[in-house]
Amino acid sequence: MLVFRHPLLWAGLLATGASVVWALPSEIWARGFGGPGRERAMAVAPDRGGKVYCAGRIEGSASFGGSLVTSAGADALVMALDVQGRPLWAHAFGGPGTDEALSLAMLPNGDLFVVGAFSETADVAPGAERSELMSAGGTDVFVLRLTREGALVWARRLGGPQEDRGLDVAVDARGLWVAGSFQGTLDAGTTRLAGTGQTDGFLARLDLAGTTLWVKGLGGSQDDAALSVAVEANGTAWVAGSFEGEMAAGASGTPPLVSTGKADGFLVRVSPEGGVLGGGRIGGKGDDAATAVAVGPAGGWLTGRFSATADLDPGAGVTSMASAGKTDTFVARLAKTGDLRWVQRLGEAHYDAGTGLAADAEGGVWALSVQIERSGFRLDPESTDDRAALVHFNRDGAVQISRDLAGEGGLRALDLALDSAGNPCLAGAYRGKATVITGFEIAHVPGAGLTDALVARIVK
Repeated sequence: MLVFRHPLLWAGLLATGASVVWALPSEIWARGFGGPGRERAMAVAPDRGGKVYCAGRIEGSASFGGSLVTSAGADALVMALDVQGRPLWAHAFGGPGTDEALSLAMLPNGDLFVVGAFSETADVAPGAERSELMSAGGTDVFVLRLTREGALVWARRLGGPQEDRGLDVAVDARGLWVAGSFQGTLDAGTTRLAGTGQTDGFLARLDLAGTTLWVKGLGGSQDDAALSVAVEANGTAWVAGSFEGEMAAGASGTPPLVSTGKADGFLVRVSPEGGVLGGGRIGGKGDDAATAVAVGPAGGWLTGRFSATADLDPGAGVTSMASAGKTDTFVARLAKTGDLRWVQRLGEAHYDAGTGLAADAEGGVWALSVQIERSGFRLDPESTDDRAALVHFNRDGAVQISRDLAGEGGLRALDLALDSAGNPCLAGAYRGKATVITGFEIAHVPGAGLTDALVARIVK
């Protein structure tokens, strides 16, 4: 069942029939891409000219405009869309193993940086050209630099003999920061990083030529991951993730962060030289995580998930909040020191989790939250109730705008970025037919396969 929280829009559907698609401005759109297999868009990055770039995964064959893209197995997917959401180009990268692009960032000149995970041998060059990366273990991290036309500039591998994944990337004129997780050891250029737990988080800094400058482990003796990274104008990186047990979050002698439940969320700030400047935790007695972070001139924003009652202040204070469902989304605004300014909760009776953040020019923030009927945080073939919400908070934490997204067989919104006009662009996946409230209109997006990639630009 699709649930709409906008009564005027719902009344319009009742009056005119559920099959209607109200006319949208040409630059505001929602598009689905895929074939008979499983496709999804994991990351989105708009450029200053209105084009939108996406990264994700493809299985099998799918048409993107006039191009047919075929994967060797489950491959990484990168595509470019014009101002009206029409495909300009699309490329699959990978080999016979399982490969996926998980994050995407862009320089002002248009060059793209894509990170993800690959296994075995992966061809990372578009078209007939070949440029291969070879995994040292189960899965390794790939880092690609592409031109805005999709041509490969360089490719790098980070990894070791076990399971390693690149989960997020941030870039500016000084270089790029890659966050992720690894097991055992991680080779990054000439540096070998040794883990301290079952799975550890990492943050690596590379220059724009692809040379590793340093790599930092983040974690303790159990399962940890660095899930998101954002970089201030001065080069200080804010890293968000999850940890179990204890993890270091400062200079030698600084007390470690200690989880109060199965897993807690963490936020650490890392200097341009790779030193940990400080950090904090959020969480309670359940399974909690900080899943996305954004920064601006006045501080930062954090989102994630929490259950039961949790302390949602990563600073020195304590701000406890109770969830309404099995897990709820939290959205927090932070000072430059990491101390809490405000926190809000999103969620109902099921599993809710924050998946994306984008700060606007007025000091507010857009937050992306998914609602999942079943645990596991994946599209469930039997679920028809997975949906997402896009919410705008002003600088004081008041909700200004809310947009709904839903799918007949489930929908997951996975990433969020703002274009040069401040309009939110979304990436995700859906099953069946997706319904996207793009402003004062409702767009219906047909599906083609088991899951399809969703990309949308929504009016602010």
